[in-house]
Amino acid sequence: MPFLKSLYLRKPFFIVLMGSIFLYIAGTWLPWLAVLANVTLLTTGAVFLLEIILLYTTKNGVEAQREIPELFSNGDKNIIRVHLSNRYWFPVHLNIIDEIPAIFQIRDFSIRCAVKPFSERVEKYHLVPVKRGEFEYGYLNLFAGTIFRLVERRFKFHQPDKIKVYPSFQQIKNIDFYSFARMKNLFGTKRVRRAGHNREFEQIKDYVPGDEPRHINWKATARKNKLMVNEFQQEKSQNVYSLIDMGRGMEMAFEGMTMLDYAINATLALGRVVLKNSDRFGMLSYSNYVHQYLPAESRNNQFTMLMEGLYKQQTDFRESSLESVLGITRKQINTRSLLIIFTNYMSRYAIEREMDYLKSLAARHLVLMITFEDTKIRELLSQKAYKLQDVYVKTVAESFMYEKKQILNELSYYGIHHIITPPASLTGNTINKYLEIKARGVL
Repeated sequence: MPFLKSLYLRKPFFIVLMGSIFLYIAGTWLPWLAVLANVTLLTTGAVFLLEIILLYTTKNGVEAQREIPELFSNGDKNIIRVHLSNRYWFPVHLNIIDEIPAIFQIRDFSIRCAVKPFSERVEKYHLVPVKRGEFEYGYLNLFAGTIFRLVERRFKFHQPDKIKVYPSFQQIKNIDFYSFARMKNLFGTKRVRRAGHNREFEQIKDYVPGDEPRHINWKATARKNKLMVNEFQQEKSQNVYSLIDMGRGMEMAFEGMTMLDYAINATLALGRVVLKNSDRFGMLSYSNYVHQYLPAESRNNQFTMLMEGLYKQQTDFRESSLESVLGITRKQINTRSLLIIFTNYMSRYAIEREMDYLKSLAARHLVLMITFEDTKIRELLSQKAYKLQDVYVKTVAESFMYEKKQILNELSYYGIHHIITPPASLTGNTINKYLEIKARGVL
């Protein structure tokens, strides 16, 4: 019966019932306790019937509507609102139980509140996803009770909302993209105009030895009776590519999120900064083959295409190789570009196996390799060793850190820029390094 399925007994009801049983037992020695038990049961029964009448005389006593964002931002707080409406003539006490997607692993979700008669109220809560993809909500359940709180009536609302968790776009709102000059001052650099070779004309100047003869302005030369050359501004729009390792090494987790998700979030924020800075941005994901390639562009929908491309990227647990990356860069990327590689090499052997490909990339492009620092190892090194086992652990940790330093030294030897960063600081450090490279004109 629908009536029985929606009727729930609360804890106070059982407490009163158990108390009455004890009073009856004690009444065998003290008869007045049995009389008290009878009064208690009669009063509880009357209140019980009154609550049922109050809750079930109005067909749709409570209404609820879940309001979720169109897109969820991975790794950030996303606000969900529940709109409540009380159609009873008395205050109603509600227990909201929302069937949250299983990916969040929240099994004790509950919000308790009270709504005045014939009024509305909005309750909100937040979710922090740690995985990209599409997930589905279940039912929205409301348990309504009166001030006596002996029973509750369940209202079940079928709202099969689907949420799409995209790479973290909320962090973009937290970065002041329009104050690049202020951010560049952090590096102690200044803006310098450098002569370039594109077609953006700047001025006519006197010829000096070293100027290219093809830039001689013959009309101005005839007019001034001396050699004059055209000077052009340096081309400001440059190519920046994010190369995301999709191999099994990027599946390692830090605070619930994988290294791959941190790299994708950083790529999205970096892409926004690059496009706002009048550069062209592209993306390439790879493992032992190229998963996806988005050419560097500065068109209006480039950021949307980037977000859609990053949304479905998943690791395939394979061993990564830059061989396929080298092939596609030779065919598709003809101009010198900044290649930012997000990867997580765990051993010197792994980086040495890829060194020939890295040197080939660095010969034609500016390569910036970004790897992750293991914060747990840093914590182990900072702790004192009191036992022999602690000494062994610290020795292994120190050898691992030494191997990391060797890897970075080898990269520097071949002119490959590098950053080693904690996952939580990846986005900020990546953007700062790009702005530093841009300000110094290294590219």
